[in-house]
Amino acid sequence: EYMGVELPRLRLSIIVFICSMNVEKFKLKSLDVELNDVKEILRCLLHTVLFNRALGSMRPREIDCDLFGENITYARVDDSSVHDQVESSIQKIYEAFEKGKQPKATVVLQFYEKVNRNWFKTEKVPWEIWQIHLNILRDKPKKPNRSSNPY
Repeated sequence: EYMGVELPRLRLSIIVFICSMNVEKFKLKSLDVELNDVKEILRCLLHTVLFNRALGSMRPREIDCDLFGENITYARVDDSSVHDQVESSIQKIYEAFEKGKQPKATVVLQFYEKVNRNWFKTEKVPWEIWQIHLNILRDKPKKPNRSSNPY
């Protein structure tokens, strides 16, 4: 113990600080998105990033993006557990937009490794972070057109 601080913890905090300095961050430009298009846009972006970061021998699966027609496709990892996790996350994000009136949000995809700090504590140390900024465009109620009113 040195000046009331245990040395292993002091060393630990320095290691965490050094590791967090090496985080690669990617911030995508803000996207203006209709609420109905949120799911498909997030599928395309998240699966593309995940496929390109997949380690090991992952098989690709080519997906046609329904939003843009047959002209745009993306690759996703052909693994049902990865697909299910992405779909579950997208559904939660969509429901939050649907319920709330918040017009902006940031979706964060973080890659990390688990580091054992001691016998009882494991810490998630990120090595890459992706930020997707969304501006949700909501349909404004249409005002009645007086000239089209037959009365």
